Amino acid sequence: MASRRERSPLDVVDRVRRLPPGPCNGPEARVPPVMGTMNRREVLIRVGGILLAIPASRFLMACGSDSGASSLHFTSSNDLNHTHTVDLASADVTTPPAGGRTETTSNDDAHTHTVTLTEADFQTIGSGGTVTITTSEDQTPGFVHTHTFLFKKG
Repeated sequence: MASRRERSPLDVVDRVRRLPPGPCNGPEARVPPVMGTMNRREVLIRVGGILLAIPASRFLMACGSDSGASSLHFTSSNDLNHTHTVDLASADVTTPPAGGRTETTSNDDAHTHTVTLTEADFQTIGSGGTVTITTSEDQTPGFVHTHTFLFKKG
């Protein structure tokens, strides 16, 4: 009995290459020059690199990151299937405001929260330490909740 060979996705590429010329695979087919000269290995490396970068980018966004020279960007915990973001001015981290500051989070799921940081919190963040702050409570009936921000200069 003949064994049946497993098909790989690359077998499809070989079959397409053997098709008779037509509007999708003939000389009139419009393929970017770079894509037309790529071999299987190059395609797999490029696609693999993209697939690795996507989850890594979500992990890296969790820490404070420069969203420009003027602010640090932070993402909250995921509560009730959503998160919020808040930006802290780099100037406040470098030179903490005497009275601290209350910041408003991004508007997600049709609501915002506030986050209050003291002067000492800003000093801790500025010196490389970590500050954990719980947001104000959202009062939406049936969805009362808070979020937690982990502030650490990235």
